[in-house]
Amino acid sequence: MAFRSVLLLFCALASVQAFLPASLVPSGRLLPGVRAAGAGTRGGMQGLRVTPKGCSRGRSWLRGSARTQHLMATTLELTGKSEEELIALAREFFETGTGFHSVQRDEMFAPDFVFRGPVIGPLNFKDYTMVLDGSGVYKAFPDMQTNSFGYSIDPTEPNRVWFMYRYTGTHTGRLFEKSPLLPTISPTGNPLKCGLEAGSILFNENAKVRLFTPGNVVDRDPPQDTTHGGNGLLFGILASLGLNVSPVLATKYTGGLTRVLVKIAGGGPLPMSDFKDVPQWYKDYRPWREMTQGYR
Repeated sequence: MAFRSVLLLFCALASVQAFLPASLVPSGRLLPGVRAAGAGTRGGMQGLRVTPKGCSRGRSWLRGSARTQHLMATTLELTGKSEEELIALAREFFETGTGFHSVQRDEMFAPDFVFRGPVIGPLNFKDYTMVLDGSGVYKAFPDMQTNSFGYSIDPTEPNRVWFMYRYTGTHTGRLFEKSPLLPTISPTGNPLKCGLEAGSILFNENAKVRLFTPGNVVDRDPPQDTTHGGNGLLFGILASLGLNVSPVLATKYTGGLTRVLVKIAGGGPLPMSDFKDVPQWYKDYRPWREMTQGYR
């Protein structure tokens, strides 16, 4: 108990020291085992960031304006489009080109595209296409509607558009018909009525989709007639078919094994791309991803 108390006190002191500016942390006065990350090393961040060994996974966080400065300085140029044009382009992509609830319009994607959902991803363009081809959601739900609304420009990331949506449709086609690892689900006639989800689209300097982040469930108290089981994207669709698959079990604890099986089978429900295959800009934009889900 005594050792545990000392360890907790050490972590607490180190955490407090992490928020002090560099001027208040004299050289050589860091706690033992605490390594300094340097002052102003990312996107103009000021102050000294320290990480207690054993108290974190070494994630490099970019917060607020620092992340935006880093993004705009190293990865993107403004598209030159007005807010109205960028919103119209985002709506067009989401409604007609994602490959999930509609055909995939390859010409709208950037070469270094990344998909990132709440539990699936990051996926590069090749893996994203493979996963969607195998699932065939828009063929299984040919009347699927997004019912999207609320498109708006992110004030801190002017190339990014946020929006909300509620999927509706009817299961009248075959799901996973082309997936080599998952059994095909024949039409059930079940209605699809998902809860409210939020997503975003980040454009590059050529107004091509560079980052797509849908599936964030934002309504924890949806109407009782919803069918998504509290999940987003494909997991919400499966719940509508009576298949309540845990996103955590399907990705976090089986991600490594699934990647091996997908490689052997030549396709399938890949939860994330190999880290080496993720575009470098995303590793810079989200530097903590390497040490989080799927990459441990």
